[in-house]
Amino acid sequence: MLTRRLISFVAFVVLAASARGTTWYVDSGVSSSGNGQSWTTAWKALSNIGGVSAGDTVYISGGPTGSSRTYSVSAWSPIGGSSSSPITYQIGQDSGASGHNGTAIFSGSGCFFSGSPPNNIVFSGDAGDNQMHFQFSGYNCVLGGTGEVDASNFHFCYVNLGTMNVTYDCFFFGTTTKIEVDHIYLYMTGANSWQCFECNLPSGTTWDDSKFHNMTLYVPSAGINQGMGVDGIYFGGNGVSVYSNFICGVQMSGYSGGQHGDGVQCTWGQYNKVYDNVIANMPDFGIYFEALMSNLENLQIYNNVVVNCMGGIIVGSEADATSWISSCTVANILIANNIVDATGNNQDISFGDEGSVPVVTYSNNELANNVVINGPYGIWLQNSSPTMMNNVTLNSSQASSDYISFTASGTNNNYHLTASATALIGKGANLSGSFTTDKDGNARPAGTAAWDIGPYQYSTVTTNPVVAVAPDPVFSSFMLGTTNSILLQVQNVGNGTLAGSASVIGATNVYVITSGQSYSLTSGQGQTLTVRCVPATTNDGAIIRFTGGGGVDVPITNHAELPLGLSFAAVAGVISAPFSTNGGYVSQSVVATNVASGGNASYVFNITNAGQYIVEASVLAPNAGSKSFWVNIDAMPVDPTMIWDIYPYSTNFQTVAVSWRGNSTTITNDQYNPEIFELTSGIHELIVIGRESYVELAQIRIEPYSASRPSPPSPPVNLRIVANP
Repeated sequence: MLTRRLISFVAFVVLAASARGTTWYVDSGVSSSGNGQSWTTAWKALSNIGGVSAGDTVYISGGPTGSSRTYSVSAWSPIGGSSSSPITYQIGQDSGASGHNGTAIFSGSGCFFSGSPPNNIVFSGDAGDNQMHFQFSGYNCVLGGTGEVDASNFHFCYVNLGTMNVTYDCFFFGTTTKIEVDHIYLYMTGANSWQCFECNLPSGTTWDDSKFHNMTLYVPSAGINQGMGVDGIYFGGNGVSVYSNFICGVQMSGYSGGQHGDGVQCTWGQYNKVYDNVIANMPDFGIYFEALMSNLENLQIYNNVVVNCMGGIIVGSEADATSWISSCTVANILIANNIVDATGNNQDISFGDEGSVPVVTYSNNELANNVVINGPYGIWLQNSSPTMMNNVTLNSSQASSDYISFTASGTNNNYHLTASATALIGKGANLSGSFTTDKDGNARPAGTAAWDIGPYQYSTVTTNPVVAVAPDPVFSSFMLGTTNSILLQVQNVGNGTLAGSASVIGATNVYVITSGQSYSLTSGQGQTLTVRCVPATTNDGAIIRFTGGGGVDVPITNHAELPLGLSFAAVAGVISAPFSTNGGYVSQSVVATNVASGGNASYVFNITNAGQYIVEASVLAPNAGSKSFWVNIDAMPVDPTMIWDIYPYSTNFQTVAVSWRGNSTTITNDQYNPEIFELTSGIHELIVIGRESYVELAQIRIEPYSASRPSPPSPPVNLRIVANP
């Protein structure tokens, strides 16, 4: 018979095992699906998972270290646990040649999650090394898409979403509580997309109920100062914290989604924080909090860097609010220790009313220790009177002296302070009752000691190593399938020894660091890094992550061009001003005096069979003052011999073969009509340069030339109109 003490011990062991839950296994590499109880008897697919309970962990194999496993799955509806004991779906933790912590690739279409809301789950690609071992391929959204999903106790982390052609929203949450999304990478495309994250009704009752953090997000944009584009993180509700993210707009020709592109936007709520973020190149505002549908209360915005957005940090009552509410309160708002690098933008830090608004009550609001660089307005107050303390405006010369590295509107500036920043070091208000650390996580002075102005404390630079990278990694325009390399310089601009390494996050099949990946640098010492690019698609999104010295993520810009086939719309190319694409065709409203001043349209295409080809295009050339382009293949056109004179004129679109003026002195009779191009097999580039105004180019076709093909008839001459008999 068991003693009472032994019975109690057995009961404790059983309860402890139950609290820990059961461990299960999924591995697409097994020959057939088993019972999921070990790696050798693992389930083969996510659809085989069954019988799991609250508190359980399901390990998903990525294959041995350095390899991968692929799982075909769409519209997955995972089994959830309970609010106190979620079910965890995680990459395998064991490493080595027989391990399972490689990369698990989830491949499918539509939304990854669908059906029942994925409540009470953790979905994590972390193998204990803080890396993204989960990777997505082929989806157009992760959750919700075009319809919101109510969710609770949902944690999604350490996932490389890659390049995703999103049709509306990538994540679309409805009423939510305890949502956390972190450590993800996403390069978002989709000409009609609206938001990367949309969260309509977060229902937290205090701070940090839902969190979005440590993410790298690239979102479509119509262009800087154009207003229209995709929001990075959009929400209206309570208890949301957005921190330590990099959110960047990427210009997309033909963006047509009906959305103003803000980095972070909130339309109402309280207990919300936005801090430690870098937001760049947004077509509208970097951070935009608007009392549109209800009050804004208990809000903190601090330690952010906003660069090259149309507006920097905008908080207050929204003009459109008159259609939603009759009055509102904007209270207990703190905007502190931010940098807005506002070069060329039309708003810097704005607080107050926007246009005609409801009756607004402003109370207990504070703006302190903020820096505006090159801003036309600085701190702009509108019908509001917040407490103002130690806000500073700088020009480019001052910023170049005050910061480790600075270029106007640069997204790779290092805003750590130098010893020359005497107007910023120790000149800020002490706000320790609100937050206590700088953007690097270092402690701000306690008690009554003065803070430094801006996101960083100077002491973090003088005592520690700091990593800086220059120049921005940009692969200039080149054709797909060709190899291109660039050189970067990584430098220790602090003290001590900078020990770390560089790695590509994102399109690792496209970008490779071929030398200089690891570094150990003393103060002031630098090292060259070589990055090679063999692009698979245009705009392959990726970052280079440099560790040590505070770390930095540097976005890669890729201007490679994608072969279009032999028939394509004129707007499908790489279009540069003064060309525009309004109305679905390419044209310019100015007259170019030479090839260098005209709009540039570039089209990369692939020729399978070498031979003679002509170019045909649908064009509208209404008169003798609007009837020509410069055109060539594989090189810039030469003036005047490569002028294409379009004739006859027409106010309707007509299909015409490209001709060259050559030595002709008659603009209605080009010497080479049509111009015949000798093309080898492989990649070629058609270049069209704008010459005259209001000539419209709509559709282009590359056609094999045949001598038996009839030439376009010459226009009739000496016509006269006679009356009908």
